[in-house]
Order: sequence, then C-alpha cells, then structure tokens
Amino acid sequence: MLTDVISGIVQIALIINEQVKLVKSNKSQCDRLVTRINLILPCIKGLESIPDNAKYLPILNNLSATLQNALAMINNFADQGWIEKFFKGQKSQQNFAEITDLLEKACSQLNLALNVQQIFNREHDKQDQQEDLNYLMMQQERIIKLNQQELQEIHDVQNEQQQQRQVLESIRRRDRRLEALAESLIDRITPKPTMPSEQPIIPLPAKPVISNDSASVLSSVEPPPVEVKVNSSEEASTILTQAEVYAKSRQFTQAFQLYQRAAKSGNPQAQAKIGAALLKGRGVPMNKQEAFAWLSKAAQQNHGGAQFYLGEMLEYGDGVKQDLNQALIWYQQAVDSGTEAIQEEARKKIEKIKVKLVA
Repeated sequence: MLTDVISGIVQIALIINEQVKLVKSNKSQCDRLVTRINLILPCIKGLESIPDNAKYLPILNNLSATLQNALAMINNFADQGWIEKFFKGQKSQQNFAEITDLLEKACSQLNLALNVQQIFNREHDKQDQQEDLNYLMMQQERIIKLNQQELQEIHDVQNEQQQQRQVLESIRRRDRRLEALAESLIDRITPKPTMPSEQPIIPLPAKPVISNDSASVLSSVEPPPVEVKVNSSEEASTILTQAEVYAKSRQFTQAFQLYQRAAKSGNPQAQAKIGAALLKGRGVPMNKQEAFAWLSKAAQQNHGGAQFYLGEMLEYGDGVKQDLNQALIWYQQAVDSGTEAIQEEARKKIEKIKVKLVA
C-alpha cells in the first residue's frame, strides 16, 4: 500500500516537471516549487526501506493531494489565456504559499534528512514573487490591448443590438404603412357612400291584427325563406355602398355580410373586399388561404388593389408559399390596372424584387 502511494507521488512529480515547462505566468515561483518537490522525492522513495513505515501512510496521502493541487495550479498558468485569468481574480501568491506550507509540513512530519529551513527559504519566495511581478509589468502593453479589445467587443455587440432594434422597428413601420395603404387603395375604388339622409326611406308594413280564432292556424305556418338575389352591377354597387357605411363605423361583421351579397354577381370590388377582410380577420375569422382565393377572383377581373395584395402575399409568403416570380407578375398587372397610387407602390415592389432575383 505504501509503495503504491509513493509511486503515485513520483508519477505526479514527473508530470509537474513536464508541465512547468509550458507555464506563461509566475514562472519563477513555479520553478522554485518544482525544485523543492525534486529535493524531497529521493527521501520519500527511501521510506520504502524503513521498517514499520506504515505510520507514514496518512502523511504521504496528504502530500499526494498537495502535489495534485500544485499540478492543477500549474496547468492554469500554462493556459494560453493566463493574463485574462490573472486579472479575473486568480490568487496565485496565496496558492503558492498554501502549497509551500503543506510541503514544509509534510517534510517536518516525515523527519526527512533534509535541511528544511534551507529548502523552504521564504526570502526566496519573495524574490520569486518580485520576478513574476516584474514580468507582468513588462506585459502591461499586451494587457491594455486585451482590455481595449474586450471593450471594443462589448461596444460592437451593443451597436449590433441597436441596429437590430432599428431594423425591427423599421419593418413594423413599413407593415403599418402597407396595411394602411392597401386599405386606402381599396377604399378609393369603392363608390362614395350615400349619406343616410339621402337614402330613400322605405315604410314598414303595418302589423296585421290577428284574431284569437285564426292565431293558432297562422302560428303553424312558417314564412318561406327570403333569398337575396343580386342581378346587376348596379344592385351590387348599391349593396357595396351600404357595406361601406357599416365599415366606416367599424361594424365589420355587417359589412362582410353585405360584401358576400354583392359578390354573388361576380363584382370584383366585393370580391376584393372579402379577400381583404379574410386576410386581416375583420368581421370574420382570419383565413389567408380563403383570402388568396377571393383576391385571385378579383385580380383576374383586373382589380388593381387585389393584384397588389396577391403580390404582397407571394412576396413575403404570407399564408401561401413564397414565390417572387409570381409576385412580380401580379405587381406588373397592378401597374397596368391599378390607380396611380397602386401603380407607384407596385413599381417600387417590382424594383425591389428584381434586385432580390439578381442576387
């Protein structure tokens, strides 16, 4: 058992001798520590031949643990980032002092035939510390440069975060502008609604008086369902006018119902309004696939606003698969069919997509 412990101590000492050649910091103190370890090794090996040497086993175990701590400390000083570690709080002098005290204690307990005072001369420790400090002072230019690099990295990260925030805010503003623009484009195509005071007032029929004898008979007769038919574009235009009155007062559900009635005649304006409502979830649950279908119907009838909407959905992959080539086609048709405002925005979109396609 004792032989195994001594063999382990010797093995650790050999590793320390090799590792100390790689140290970048506190080299003088590391060299002094290795010299002390090497001086006590021969005496430790001699313990194997001493009778009744089992009593030294606890001391040798403590010595083995001390050498392992010394190896861990030296490994830190061999690290390429030793300067950074030094300035992040490594207490090297305290570590050296603790290990030196433990080695000196072990030597005293083992009664080794050595001049302990000569090996553990504290004046030598002070000289080693001063030499290591002088070396650090010579490295101050590098240390300052490292600090400047770290500060610059922090500054770069902060700038990048600020730029990202600005880009996100720019995207939000653009989306708000596009939404407002698209809404206004469709509104411009819609006929101006008739004021309520100008609309004809249709009198309600008088409520019939039902006698008790005929009440039971009449109550069992259900009135036939009333189907609203839109037979002309003029009728669809009238319904759209009524729908816009509701939309202006933000009664989107009622407006959507009237858009559906007007769309029965194939009115492209009503189809575009349905598509826009489904796209934004106004008056009806949001359904972008259905919105795309209704906008396509209006776009095929050369509705500029619907064509512009389709271009945006395809450009950004909004509810449909992104397709820049198809988006380009719809924007070009919006230039041909839309109002001046639509044409202007569509041209900007075309130039933007062409740049993306070339890249």
